[in-house]
Amino acid sequence: MYHEYKSCGSSSIVLPDTDPFSWDEVDPDTAELLSKVWNTYGGFSAGHLRNMTHEETPWRAADEFVHSGELALAGASEGRQARVQPFIPTVER
Repeated sequence: MYHEYKSCGSSSIVLPDTDPFSWDEVDPDTAELLSKVWNTYGGFSAGHLRNMTHEETPWRAADEFVHSGELALAGASEGRQARVQPFIPTVER
C-alpha cells in the first residue's frame, strides 16, 4: 500500500471517480470497523498520522537501535557489500 500512495506525500489521497470501491461489497462488521477508524482518525492530516504512529514503541525502539550504533554493517570492513537484517522490535503487552 505504501508504494501505491507514497507519491501523495503528506497530501490527501484522492481516489478517481472510476475507483471500483463499493460499500455494497463490505460486510457489516468490516463497515463498522472502518467507520470507527474513520471517525477516530479521519480528521488528521497524513503528516499528523505519521507523527502519531512514529511515537509508538516499535518505531521508537527501531530508531534507538539504529542510532545506538548497533546497526553494524557485517562484512563492510572486508570490502564486501553489507547486508542489514531487518529489525523487528518486540512489543511488550
